[in-house]
Amino acid sequence: MGLQDEIFQGARPVLVGVDAASTYCYLLQDVDQRDEDSWGCYLLDVIAQGFRPDYTIADAGAGLRAGQKAVMPDSACYGDVFHIQQQFVTLSNSLSAQAKGVTSRRRQLEERIARARVTHQVTRQMNSRLVHAKLKENRLRPGRLILTGWKCWDSSVSKGYSSASSNSPGHPRKVAEFVMSLLPKSCLF
Repeated sequence: MGLQDEIFQGARPVLVGVDAASTYCYLLQDVDQRDEDSWGCYLLDVIAQGFRPDYTIADAGAGLRAGQKAVMPDSACYGDVFHIQQQFVTLSNSLSAQAKGVTSRRRQLEERIARARVTHQVTRQMNSRLVHAKLKENRLRPGRLILTGWKCWDSSVSKGYSSASSNSPGHPRKVAEFVMSLLPKSCLF
């Protein structure tokens, strides 16, 4: 299985290919463009040296996918799940920070009300603010729990996807749509 991607040295693209089993780097080439022609050319070079993977895994880079399809039409190119996981981790961290802020605000209001009760100076406004803080905290909780679970999702469950199987339930986009459908609209930005 070949793992392929593009990295950058400064602004200059570098085509990378690594054998997953051995970690052998079969391709490491700086190029002017990361298009179909560049990928196709350098994949032809490694094919001439005996590169014959059962399949590859790559992101959705158009040049990478087109280059592989042109020179290795019989080798499937499955998608990685890194990028979609990264987006969900960012969203999860943001929701966690929001929830912590709301929880902190609720606790402050509870403490203020507790102190005001001693002197019988609790106001309707204080109680109203506390009710609203609790409601906001409860609206954030489901999204935070769902996305925290997503962070722990084992990417090995998804065996990758090819462009042809983008409608399969295990496709990262389908998983993302499912997770997003579970989130209350109040959790989304």
